[in-house]
Amino acid sequence: MKGKILLILFLFVKISLFSQVKGKVVDVNNNPIAYVNIWVQNETIGTTSDEDGSFYLPVKEDKVLIFSAIGFEKVFIKSSEAALVKMKSMTYELNEVVVLNKKETKEVEIGMPTSFSQAFENGPKTDARFFPYNAKVKKNRYIKKVSIFTENNLETATVKIHFYAVNSEGLPGEELLSKDLIVQVKKGSRKTYFDVSNRNIVFPREGLFVSVERLFIDKNKFSKTSTAADGTTKTHMVYYPLLFYNYIERDFTYTFYGGNWHKEFKKSADTTIKNRVFEPSITLILTN
Repeated sequence: MKGKILLILFLFVKISLFSQVKGKVVDVNNNPIAYVNIWVQNETIGTTSDEDGSFYLPVKEDKVLIFSAIGFEKVFIKSSEAALVKMKSMTYELNEVVVLNKKETKEVEIGMPTSFSQAFENGPKTDARFFPYNAKVKKNRYIKKVSIFTENNLETATVKIHFYAVNSEGLPGEELLSKDLIVQVKKGSRKTYFDVSNRNIVFPREGLFVSVERLFIDKNKFSKTSTAADGTTKTHMVYYPLLFYNYIERDFTYTFYGGNWHKEFKKSADTTIKNRVFEPSITLILTN
């Protein structure tokens, strides 16, 4: 009897600590907000709201969730109170209309890989690639296209592309777009270019970051069931697309999780070996 009581208590504690939080994200008019970035504060657990604003997240009940989306104020809320999350639109001051003196007589692609590329599952983490401002950029400061190299087992999969200015800590800071850049990639291993010339992105003199945010939504879900020799079955689930990474010399990566950007250091104990990291395979086409 005592053993049964202990088992019941153990199961109760386990369910209490790791419950499934289900909720919906809406605006002040109760319209659903799709593709909201949702994180457990300071942890590597995250997800995305689906097209109807719904989301599911395995999380401890006493944790704080962070909801963020371009054009909305960031929301911090306890997971036990996240059944309905309302986000307020941000108000922007109207700036003077700036006419860009684009010539578009030249094009140059930057960020071409110099090493092998590999696609792998990185969970909900998002990695950014830094593009420095240099002599080549100085002559071609307008971003015309962005390319991403992806692996996809679905007919189409959806991702969100971000452009960031550099903050005082040398990390991705202010978003350079006022609206989401949501794009689709086709099946297979492919490099896809997206025209962003109508976004009027001018390359900052401090450099910029570009990241690809995977969306953990039903349309991006791919499930495959395999049967072992003993007859047991196992279902493996992946959210596509997977991003290809280049293996380069660097001490750290720029990684987003837990609601913040971090420098993840990759120091090697062997000082004779140069530090190498995986950097997302992203390129930019610039014009003058």
